[in-house]
Amino acid sequence: MENLKTSPKDFFLHLLLIVTLYLSVGFLISLVFNLLDIWLPEADTFGRVRGVRTALSFVIVAFPAFHIFNRILATEYKKAPTKRDLSVRRWLIYLTLFIGAVFMIGSLIALLNSYFNGELTPRFLLKVLTVLAVMGGVFWHYLADLRSGQASKSFFYVSSLVVIIFVVLGVVWAGPQKAEDNYPEFPQFPERVIPLSE
Repeated sequence: MENLKTSPKDFFLHLLLIVTLYLSVGFLISLVFNLLDIWLPEADTFGRVRGVRTALSFVIVAFPAFHIFNRILATEYKKAPTKRDLSVRRWLIYLTLFIGAVFMIGSLIALLNSYFNGELTPRFLLKVLTVLAVMGGVFWHYLADLRSGQASKSFFYVSSLVVIIFVVLGVVWAGPQKAEDNYPEFPQFPERVIPLSE
């Protein structure tokens, strides 16, 4: 195979694609986790409205940016199909596959450990399933990309639908109109007046 030279444009476009992917995935999972904490509260959880809002901010910006860079690179691949074999692209895809596999294995280990310890709650189970679903989707998308040499359009539609659903849920449950009743209440201490020495 002919050695392909990676231009600065190619390098930074692929880097931006992966960074926005990681931000989208990480904060989508965070968004779902915080919503689960609101829907299935436990004694040790509070302040999840703020967590939902932070996750929403990242997802609303990072996810469209990911698809914009993905579209730009798809156009580049049509013009020059050999760019699919750029070393920077393959390295970043394999890194993503590695991270996805580690997260899925770790989630299954945590699930089994909680089950054996009798600590498996519905909320924890749903969080594990969230990680498996999100990371599994990314893993199989890029694995199929490497095998077929072409990205699947279904990944775009399914991921967009999932993100839209949870963004809407996040806005409904933690939008600006919602009171911050999930914030922790700190004890109020009386002000201490220090007398001035005469």
